Amino acid sequence: MNRDTELLKERAEAQLREWKGRLEAWQAKLDQQKAGAEQSSRETLASLRAQVEQARERLAQLQNQGRDASGELRKRFDKAWKELEDGFEQARRRFER
Repeated sequence: MNRDTELLKERAEAQLREWKGRLEAWQAKLDQQKAGAEQSSRETLASLRAQVEQARERLAQLQNQGRDASGELRKRFDKAWKELEDGFEQARRRFER
């Protein structure tokens, strides 16, 4: 694996750990909410969990390709990562008000 891919992997894994912690904190907050808002919030968290897993899979694919990682593989990872970042920002605004 080349150095750029290794650095990407380290940063991505650290960010994924941070996001996992946020999801757990938001879940605890959700558990205290009223039933009306609860379903929508649960759907948001479920969607983000799925996106985290997709990003993990893309990162593993990228890592497994190493130096031979295609531009298309990197683009798919970058796209999934951007969507995940956007989703977490939206959730942060919702849960941290």
